[in-house]
Parts: sequence; C-alpha cells; structure tokens
Amino acid sequence: MSVRFALCLTVLLLTSCASLPPPVPVTALEEASAPPISPSRLGQITSWWGDGRAPTALVNTGFVAVAPAAGGLDIRDFSGATGQSLPAGSLTDIDVAALAVENSYVVVVGGTERSSGRTRIVLFRLDSSDNQPMRRWGEIVTDLSEPRGFCMRQIDPGISVVVFDRRGEARHLSITEDPQGGLVSREVQRFRINRPGAGCAIVTGENHLYVGHARRGFWRYSLNPQVTSPPRLMGQSGPPSIPRSISVSVLSTLPHSYLASLDHDRAALSLWRIERDDLRWLGRVAVRDGPGGPRVESLGSLDAYGGELEGFPGGVVVVHGRVGGAPPALKFVDWSAALLALGIETRRGGPSVEPRLIPVPVPGDP
Repeated sequence: MSVRFALCLTVLLLTSCASLPPPVPVTALEEASAPPISPSRLGQITSWWGDGRAPTALVNTGFVAVAPAAGGLDIRDFSGATGQSLPAGSLTDIDVAALAVENSYVVVVGGTERSSGRTRIVLFRLDSSDNQPMRRWGEIVTDLSEPRGFCMRQIDPGISVVVFDRRGEARHLSITEDPQGGLVSREVQRFRINRPGAGCAIVTGENHLYVGHARRGFWRYSLNPQVTSPPRLMGQSGPPSIPRSISVSVLSTLPHSYLASLDHDRAALSLWRIERDDLRWLGRVAVRDGPGGPRVESLGSLDAYGGELEGFPGGVVVVHGRVGGAPPALKFVDWSAALLALGIETRRGGPSVEPRLIPVPVPGDP
C-alpha cells in the first residue's frame, strides 16, 4: 500500500467516523401534526401558505404537496386530509411558486421525473381566479441525465426554474404562460456545478441560487445572466463535522434571511444565516413529537416559510418523518422556537416575508 493511498484512506475513515455536532430539541406543535401520509417510503414535500383572498379554496387556505416515493402527487390541507391525488411518476424533487397572469395568478407545483435515464420537468397548476382543482399543466424534456436537484421561484416576468443532474450540468429556465394559457419554457442560461450535493433554493431578493455541496457548505450562483461573476463556495467556517445538506429551503425573518437544510444523517436540521459574503452555520435542531415526546426520525424532506401565520408568528418549518415504527407524517415547527433553541434572538415586530407572489393589479384597485 503506497503512503499516498494510506493517507487518503485515513482521511476518508476519519471523515466518515467524525461525529456530527449534537442537535438541540424543538417541539412540533401537537395541534399541527398531520396524520400519516402513507406506509410507503418517504418522498418529497413543498407547501403553499395561502393567499387569504383568492376564490380557490386551496390557494386561499394553503396546502402541502407530497410526492410519495411510489409516485404521484398528493395535495393535502394542513390537517393532513387529502384534497387531490394526481397521477405522475416518481418525482425526485418538488417545489412551488406563483406565476402572475392577466388580472390574476396561478400557483405552480413542479417536479422532476426520471425518464429513460433523463430528467423531465413536470408542472401542475392551480388557478386562483376560480375554484377548479389542480391539474397537470405540461412537461419539459431536458438534455440532462438523472435528476439531482430542482427548485423554482417567482422572478418577474415569470417563474425561474433551476434543474441539475448528477453530473452537475444545470439549466436555468424561465416559465411563462401563452395567451391560450399554455406552458411556455425558455432556457435562460446553462452552467456546470462542481461536486453538487442534493437540494437547492432560490433567494428572490438576491436573485441567487444556493446548491448544496457534496462535502461541505453551499455553492452560490447568480441567476442574472448579465452577471459573469464566478460561483462562490459558502458555509465553510464552523465545526469540522458540519453536516451535508440533502434538502434545503429559504426563509426570511427580520433582520436576516436563512437557509434550513436537512442533514445527511436524516436525524436533524441545520440552520444557516445568509450574510453578505458568507453563509454562517448556526447549529442543528432535532424535532420532537410533542412536549417530552420521541424524536421524529428518518426525515425525508423539509420546507419552510418566513411569513406570519396563524399559530406561527415567526414562520414555520415543515418536516416529513417517522416516529418509532409509525408511517411517515408531516410535522410543523415554529421557526421562532428553532431560533430560540439555538440561543438566537429574533427582532420583535413581526417577520419579513421572503416573497412567493408578486402582487398583480386587479381592475378597480387603486
């Protein structure tokens, strides 16, 4: 055995054996813990937190979209009841965004399917202007290999979508609607991600994409095609055993923006604060099922929202996991409680919302 090989092997063994920092416990709200999703393997989740004024019930009150590993897309209310089950293949990642249309908007849920070793984007839409159910809107065939990450956000004049494969090949697309209500997709740019991990998130105000690195931290890319600055590797500081991310969501609470990421051991979440030129790791939190209850384990996915909601004045994090041998279920955690558990004070006066919807003028409004 060569000295070089022995040194490499030692480094790998030390890295794999290094223990992760211990998490602090936070409690999922009992009244907001939804019934089990299914007995199947864990899939992906994303959530829409309601408009409060739209005619469509689900757009108005909000929903959680669940993509079970067995395939399909389930639309559930926050009590866990299934409103719709839409046919689809096994969606490897899903996200939600709003799309402004004439005098109204639609809520779009998108995800990636494996199709003969390739990545295909599937999109569903829920119109806010009527009370029709969610429907399949269309699909986009890409030249990418098997999917690795997918995220989207409303960035005027449409929805910005980023999808990348296991090789790190990435495509940035813009999604809009044609005059007949059909799906229009336009490629904005393409780039390559070095050593990509799983999961990504788009920060609207910064117009930045955050992608988990395979080893440590996150890549940050500009989604402005006119900006030619190289990607920045962020979140390198902190303990030597910072966990890798396998799912990530972004939210804002005064005076900062944050990333919430699912750790690779699927036992806890990491919280990160977005700073001007870096990403600061704040610590890990483990979710418990009610006060003094057991830990929620085998976490499969997460989503987060920084706006003020009933029962969640500081925002909410949704996780998808198991308690003991029970089937997987959704658990809802007060974001303020997660920050306080880590000793981080939040500013009084309410949250600053990471926008999911650009307001659309309605005839008759001033």
